[in-house]
Amino acid sequence: MTVYLNLTFQSRAGLSLLAYCYFYTQDFLKAAKCYEKLTLLFPDEAEYRLYYAQSLYQACSYDEALKVTSQIDDPAFQGKVLIL
Repeated sequence: MTVYLNLTFQSRAGLSLLAYCYFYTQDFLKAAKCYEKLTLLFPDEAEYRLYYAQSLYQACSYDEALKVTSQIDDPAFQGKVLIL
């Protein structure tokens, strides 16, 4: 099992799925940590930054969420950033 968990954390799909599961089970801090790692591994993916900000917001880390949203410069996500 330990080997599987280590592989999951090195896999984009595995880490993304884990973050999604944490978010939808309302473990927002763990979701934020996963999405933070994804934003570091894949800095060009604005969607991960948005999910990271949403997780921080839901965890009541409003200032951090605001900092992350200010880093999203993809026009396709500006409407979602405004909603957040």
